[in-house]
Amino acid sequence: PAHTVGYKQSAKTVDVTHDARVQTNVRLRKENRQEEMRKKRVNITTPEQEMVIEPAAPSASVPPSGMSIENEIRTWIPDIYNDADRDAQFQAVQKFRRLMSKVDPPIDLVLQSNIVPKVVTLVYNIEMPEMQLEAAWLLTNIVSGTSAQTQE
Repeated sequence: PAHTVGYKQSAKTVDVTHDARVQTNVRLRKENRQEEMRKKRVNITTPEQEMVIEPAAPSASVPPSGMSIENEIRTWIPDIYNDADRDAQFQAVQKFRRLMSKVDPPIDLVLQSNIVPKVVTLVYNIEMPEMQLEAAWLLTNIVSGTSAQTQE
């Protein structure tokens, strides 16, 4: 029809415009799903502790304590291997998990710390289900990296 000549969609067929709408809707749903998953990863409340994990700024390379992330990680490593003090071990695993739940987690730094084999053994600790949860969650966050990182 003559009146559709000036419209921006007039040169496109119904199929083309439909496909474009479908692709846009799919993209928006994926983005929303990813955003919701990111929020869930960052803002999890555990029933026992009732503490909300605060999301960190993506560009924050220095934690609130003033130490660099590398130094923080170095202070947590001995506690991961300390089987005598389960509370300190749990706290260390939880700190690593929180670090890995950030928007841009330092996966390479955690892999370089060589804690993964110990964390895997903590997943099998049936005496402490909270430890199992934190350890499994930490491993899940670690393997969410690139394929090169997960092969290490």
